[in-house]
Amino acid sequence: MTRNDALIEKAVAGAMGKEVIIREIRGKIVVTGKPAFKERILSEKQELVTQFMRTANEYAKGIMSHEKLRNGAQIRLNVTRERLYTALVSEYWKKCWGKSKEESKKVEKELSNMVEEVMNEEQQDNSILPGSQNS
Repeated sequence: MTRNDALIEKAVAGAMGKEVIIREIRGKIVVTGKPAFKERILSEKQELVTQFMRTANEYAKGIMSHEKLRNGAQIRLNVTRERLYTALVSEYWKKCWGKSKEESKKVEKELSNMVEEVMNEEQQDNSILPGSQNS
């Protein structure tokens, strides 16, 4: 898209309240209405992928929320902190996509066990710090 095309698109979209999309179809520029995505009906496979992505997101965020797990994953996957989330989602896809529900549940259980271990270690570390109250 040239600079002039971008300016025209901004002007038209601004004038129409961002309710239009400018597309190029068969070499011609066409102004169309913005599609309503809330009314769409997903196929069974699309719903499956959407649910799988939610689970992958929970997996990645679960690891990233704990410093020890995050640092371990960063070393294991050999990525920078900025790319860790994407690498964790990719790892989850490779481990679980196309596998049975039992195998996917096994990966989720491993994650929850890792999180529990880290939480227990953090509680033990906090209980032996000077000034902490032991009961």
